Amino acid sequence: MLRLSDKILPQILQYLYYLDPNFVPWGQKEDLLATRATCQRLADIGASLAFEHVTIIHRERDYTNFLQLSQTPHLCRSVRRLTFTFESFEIDPTPEQFECSRGIRINQHTPEEFNELYETYCLGCEHQK
Repeated sequence: MLRLSDKILPQILQYLYYLDPNFVPWGQKEDLLATRATCQRLADIGASLAFEHVTIIHRERDYTNFLQLSQTPHLCRSVRRLTFTFESFEIDPTPEQFECSRGIRINQHTPEEFNELYETYCLGCEHQK
């Protein structure tokens, strides 16, 4: 595969993951990222596909990743669409919504721990209304 030209490899990598003209994803981005991790040539060629659409969720880790991306010129050139996602604080979240939005799994915490996390989150929401 690595003997193929730089014009053909992106077309092959698109079978792993790509965004159509309406930014609808096809395939699994994880497959493309795993392929990029195999060697520098595939990392460079796959960057244009992997970073076409960047989504930033309102959390510290995503802002840190966005800052790193913004300081990497060859990756910045690949970004065609940037999406910021902010939570709505107009409604009180249910425990299920809280679980999904925070990446917390109820079964990984005792009920008391989960309730404490949820109450702390709800107090923070009250301050932002």
